[in-house]
Amino acid sequence: MSASLISLIMTLVFVVLLVAGFLVGLWRGLRKSLISLVASIVGVLLAFFITPALVGTVLGISVEINGEVVPLSDIALQLAKDNPDLALLIETNEGFRALLAGIPAAVANAALLILVTILIELLFYFIYLIFSKFVFKKKILEKKYRWAGAGVGLAKMFIVTLLAFMPFAGLIGTASYIVGEPRPASAAETQIDDSRFLQNDIPNSVKEIASGLENNVLVKICGVFGMDNAMFDYYGTINVDGANVKIREELINTYDTADSIYQVSKVVNGKGSLAQINFDSLSVVIDKTVNGNLFKQVVCPMLGDIIINSDNYDFTKELAQSQPDAMTYLKQTLEAEISAGGSYHSYFASDLNKVFAIVRGLAESGIIDGINGKSTAEAIEFIALDENKEVIKDNINKLFDIKLAKAFASSAVQALSDSILAEEDRLDIVST
Repeated sequence: MSASLISLIMTLVFVVLLVAGFLVGLWRGLRKSLISLVASIVGVLLAFFITPALVGTVLGISVEINGEVVPLSDIALQLAKDNPDLALLIETNEGFRALLAGIPAAVANAALLILVTILIELLFYFIYLIFSKFVFKKKILEKKYRWAGAGVGLAKMFIVTLLAFMPFAGLIGTASYIVGEPRPASAAETQIDDSRFLQNDIPNSVKEIASGLENNVLVKICGVFGMDNAMFDYYGTINVDGANVKIREELINTYDTADSIYQVSKVVNGKGSLAQINFDSLSVVIDKTVNGNLFKQVVCPMLGDIIINSDNYDFTKELAQSQPDAMTYLKQTLEAEISAGGSYHSYFASDLNKVFAIVRGLAESGIIDGINGKSTAEAIEFIALDENKEVIKDNINKLFDIKLAKAFASSAVQALSDSILAEEDRLDIVST
């Protein structure tokens, strides 16, 4: 299905709803249409207060999953526990557990708000009908003001449709940002060319659907003043250890960071030049991810737990056994960071910022572009130039200030020496 056809269908559905609201208002007349509009507004306002309590009640309902009775709120947690490593992460990481537990609540909140609004409106309308039997003996000016009633009915349908669809419009915008073909304006200064991360892996049919869903009248109106994103954030915000994790923002930040890495990888593969990238803009992208609550409250504690308990995870056991000194060093430095009043976030964010600083220094000095695509002899000759020596030396010192580099430096040098020297001439490498 083409993007233009999907866009046309979405626009027609919106128009049909507006026409339906107009006709219902014409049939009801002014008084009933006004009552219905007031009921809808009151319903939305009450639903905002009632829905959270109702979500807690609904998610408390127990169901059976894999032979175990669990509340609906724990569905994501229960399904994740089928994987032993995920089960251990859930058990030892409060932030990860809170994130998974919050997903069902976010979905239920969006669905129940609409349902509660409709129920409250119907309740108010029934009360009005009963009340009108005793108060309004005649249909006062109903016929005279039916066209005014049609206008109120149209306005009501317009407002209700937007309120109901705004969260989905925010979701559509987020998905389109990731899978859409055009370059996002915010990424224009961090790209080598028009291709973006994942673009070649996403079928054209998916791109067409995303484009059609985003480029239509309904979604465009919902996006005025960023109302769609605000509504999506209202539903898609999960509290993790006292900090709000906004799913939409974190998805976009993570994608922008992955795309930035992808752009740099193009240069390594001989496409373009790092001189095309504005590293000030790239720094903003990296900062948003590294300082985001998802990275702080969920990712960093998970990484810290994996390092400390590396012997317990299937995917790190082999590394812990083959590189015991490196893993011990990481554990000791991580525990020292926590003891000194630091956090998992400060430990990992520091290293990531150093990695970025090294890449930026080598890129802006022209060294990466200078050695890219050259033979080993040509690269060594280029590095040996006087204007490059100091830059290389400075960044090597920065590299060994990174904890991960320190941890594995000894084994890396040993592996290099083993590849050069015979087994009996193996060097004894001392960790520094």
